[in-house]
Amino acid sequence: MNRPAFIKLLESVITGQQIWIDVVPEDEEYPALTYTHVAGDGTRLLSGDKVNLWDTWRVRIIGKTRAECDAIVELLKPLDNSRNNEYRRVMIQSSQGVPSTPNDEYVSSFIDFKTYD
Repeated sequence: MNRPAFIKLLESVITGQQIWIDVVPEDEEYPALTYTHVAGDGTRLLSGDKVNLWDTWRVRIIGKTRAECDAIVELLKPLDNSRNNEYRRVMIQSSQGVPSTPNDEYVSSFIDFKTYD
């Protein structure tokens, strides 16, 4: 699990936007982004070594309108099937807008990424 590398990955397509771990602190500006490490593993060889290490990350976008969330989702989509100096491969596993009601103050979306070391 390489949190600094994942933040750097997100910042490569999102500029001027604070990215929080797990939750958005109170009184912050919206739209806002959070990320959470969901899972990680690899393949265990008979020697005991682990290879093909991977991590799953969830990025949540919270905004006052669906359009705010959708705009940030579109900025993140080019990361699908990409690579950089830290990751051999980055893939989007799923993307979804979380259902909301007209009375909700905020709306949210999420994207799940899988990164391969």
